[in-house]
Amino acid sequence: MQIFAVIGILDDQRAHLIQKAKQKYSEANVYVVPNAAFIASDGETTKEVSRSIGIGDDEHDFTGVVVNVQYYWGFHNNNLWEWIVTRSKSNGR
Repeated sequence: MQIFAVIGILDDQRAHLIQKAKQKYSEANVYVVPNAAFIASDGETTKEVSRSIGIGDDEHDFTGVVVNVQYYWGFHNNNLWEWIVTRSKSNGR
């Protein structure tokens, strides 16, 4: 699976974007952190992921940026790292 980071989400749009992401990708494939979210998906582009959660589509006027995460580094709780590793390994990484 590919990992996508959704950043730059406005506070008043956050709940709706997260809800749409969980409906489209399942709760297990969406990991929410303060001010961002991660989505695991197969075979989609950043544009497709973005539009599927309401960023840049014709129906909504939501603000945010979707980035395909191939390499990462940082400090966060262990649950986030385990989530990324398990989703990435399902793609043979």
